[in-house]
Amino acid sequence: ADQLADKPGEPSPLAETVERLAPIADALAAAHGKSVVHGDLHPRQIVLANGGARLRGFGFAPMVSATRPSATHARRGYASPELAAGEAPTKASDAYAFAAIAHHCLTGRAPLGCPAAPSTLAAGLDARVDALLADGLSPDPAGRPSPKAFHEALAAIVASPEAAAPSAIVDA
Repeated sequence: ADQLADKPGEPSPLAETVERLAPIADALAAAHGKSVVHGDLHPRQIVLANGGARLRGFGFAPMVSATRPSATHARRGYASPELAAGEAPTKASDAYAFAAIAHHCLTGRAPLGCPAAPSTLAAGLDARVDALLADGLSPDPAGRPSPKAFHEALAAIVASPEAAAPSAIVDA
């Protein structure tokens, strides 16, 4: 089985990203519905096997030092600003990491230090994805859509490539 981290620099098409991230969005929605946060979401926590993706690492993050070099390197670009500042993980920090992973899938790179609009980094990427990623990577935790809402918005872009972008993303 490969890890999503094994695919650096290889942008994936939007439809493939939507399909790949569906089980991750579902797993996070189920966990968040039970008030469980992942807290250490990054590409190495996503295993690609049998044509699908699986999320691993629930419950392990609190037992690992966040300052350990390998943990810090793995999180670089995927940890929310508040998590990077040492605050406790929340649903909003998982939402940020989910958006950062989507950015990684769509552009081939983590969003950290990447000021260019994602649609300028990957040929053929719908420009509506830029606004969605900006919402998901918002420095304000309250402004981030849940992973499920984010994924549904990505899927809506795939389903209606010519449609106008929604004015706002609302969690259901």
